[in-house]
Amino acid sequence: PELQIQWQPMLMLMAILSMTLGNIAAIRQTNIKRMLAYSSIAHMGYMLLALVPGTTNGYSAAVFYMIIYVIAAMGSFAVVT
Repeated sequence: PELQIQWQPMLMLMAILSMTLGNIAAIRQTNIKRMLAYSSIAHMGYMLLALVPGTTNGYSAAVFYMIIYVIAAMGSFAVVT
């Protein structure tokens, strides 16, 4: 917790870059599997946003988001495959 001030800007930058680059790369894809893969990169940015505040609620939100996203992604890839 005492180092939170030092890693918050890095997490915020990683989240912004991940969301931006993942979504821009996903838009240009014609292959649905690649589009889902780039979308996964963007979703990791959304998950990182929950970690930025460094609170217990943020951590639990990130874990909940990951569980739900993994289930949804597995279903999406199963349908595509």
